[in-house]
Amino acid sequence: MGRTYVVFNGRVPGIYDSWLDASRQVHKFPNTNHKSYKDRKEAKAAYMEYLHHNGMDMQGGASASWATPNMSTESPSSTSLSEGTNYGSGDIRNTLLSYLPEKVFVGFLASTSNAIQTNCLKTWEFYSSDIANEELEMLWVWITVPIVLIVLSMNVFYLYWQNKHREQREHAYPRIEDQIQGSFMALQKFKFKDLRKATGNFNPRNKLGKGGFGAIYKGFLASKQVVVKRISKDSSQGKQEFIAEVTTIGSLHHRNLVRLIN
Repeated sequence: MGRTYVVFNGRVPGIYDSWLDASRQVHKFPNTNHKSYKDRKEAKAAYMEYLHHNGMDMQGGASASWATPNMSTESPSSTSLSEGTNYGSGDIRNTLLSYLPEKVFVGFLASTSNAIQTNCLKTWEFYSSDIANEELEMLWVWITVPIVLIVLSMNVFYLYWQNKHREQREHAYPRIEDQIQGSFMALQKFKFKDLRKATGNFNPRNKLGKGGFGAIYKGFLASKQVVVKRISKDSSQGKQEFIAEVTTIGSLHHRNLVRLIN
């Protein structure tokens, strides 16, 4: 009398043994006369049919149970799985850093104690996070964020300061023009781009000298030779001195003196 084994799923060996009591085996055949098969194909078909009638579809891809352990904390506990039960998540808490080296192999282990059964693990996944890297990343965050905030604050303050001083300069010159305009009549206004064109973009070759308020250039404007004084922001003279100079030049009329036209 020989033995007959059942093989299912093409890879996992079955456990039906014709020499043992059938009632003690996983498929739980009735404790009657043993049934033998002429080959593995016939034995596999009979075994799969029996499992199907007892609610276990080994080819349907259904999972008997599912667990998601969390091994990140320190209180020791565990999660048990039973057939036909779906689990969401469980905790397996332990201080693994105290026992495991830096590099380990992770696997799966199942036991049936004194019973006999076929364990089929269809799929499983393992996720791990490096606590040291997470702490290092958080350290970079705590260092980078304040630096970025400080740089942004400095840029905002600089832009505010620059705009404020530009507005002050823009407001100062119209007041000077108003005072000069009130002292003289028939003064023309020229655009800065026209004066720049007349002096060849303030070419150094057209520079005649330098006064208290800035450099003096010669040029041609409307086919006439003119003298242009470009006020320097580094001038040591003040607003009142500039108004006094313009007033003096505008009040003098002589053929050997330059006439103020703007």
